[in-house]
Amino acid sequence: MTTVSDLALLTLDPATGTRRLGSYGEIMLGGAALNDLLLAGRLEVTGEGKKARVLVVDQTPVGTAYLDQALARLARGRKPRRASDAVTRLGKKLPRAAYEALAAEGLLEARPAKVLGLFPTTRYSVRPAARRDELADGVRAVLLGEREPDERLGALGALLGAGGQVKRVVPKGRRREAAKRAKALTEGVWASEAVRAAVKASEDAVMIAVMAATAASTAGGAT
Repeated sequence: MTTVSDLALLTLDPATGTRRLGSYGEIMLGGAALNDLLLAGRLEVTGEGKKARVLVVDQTPVGTAYLDQALARLARGRKPRRASDAVTRLGKKLPRAAYEALAAEGLLEARPAKVLGLFPTTRYSVRPAARRDELADGVRAVLLGEREPDERLGALGALLGAGGQVKRVVPKGRRREAAKRAKALTEGVWASEAVRAAVKASEDAVMIAVMAATAASTAGGAT
């Protein structure tokens, strides 16, 4: 399992089979892909904050199709990219690829459906082998301070926070507290430099996307 596939599972509604990644799904999964590729030694992050840059240091495939495709996209141009730009590029079309891969692995069962009875889409049933409930329980415990984070669960909790999606695993009454803890996870000593870099880049990319959407809305309202 990759960080990408874990995050895709967590943001799938097991009751309806609907993907619930939210408005910033590509960015969230792009951050997960950045995490996976950093840990695999394919990428490197230099600098911090706004000066952070992501560089491809090894183009050797990792053996997971959607990660290899994301790596190839990032490698085009062969120049360091701003971390937030790297996340955006890595996440392009990644949600669909991640869910299709989970179905191909037998962890999800895909079924055709229609939105509003008109528009074709795909719903997914979670199979027991995916162990989604176990994964969600672990991330929830980290976000509620009931369990110490490790590199897998801590990264997932922080990425859910970056995308505003802690609600996928945390009950309504405790989401504000979980969101604060998700934010704090980016500063924790539990995480490697790679994990912290991936989460920070995701937060930056979401912030940029929100600012761009707000600016577009304001401009549209002014015309």
